[in-house]
Amino acid sequence: MTLRSHLDGVRQVFLSSSSCLLTSVSEDCLIKIWDLKHLMKNYDSNYTEPTATLREHCGPVFTVTGNQQGNKSKTDIDLIFTAGADGEIKVWNIP
Repeated sequence: MTLRSHLDGVRQVFLSSSSCLLTSVSEDCLIKIWDLKHLMKNYDSNYTEPTATLREHCGPVFTVTGNQQGNKSKTDIDLIFTAGADGEIKVWNIP
């Protein structure tokens, strides 16, 4: 399976171990979130659309990381952090 949705080079990916989400950042200024559980259920199909697309950076996005909560409770919030050429670090609640 190949995940295709970005319009330019992918700079980095981040796998959230607590929620089975893969986040990719790209030079197209976008952040894409992929639900790996859903993708595995549909592995034989051509369905490769991301669960969410996040837009707020004004330039290429170079890096992504997350809060990696090991023992996640129902009140914990999954966060990702992205940084790019616009000189900003954005904090996102994973939808």
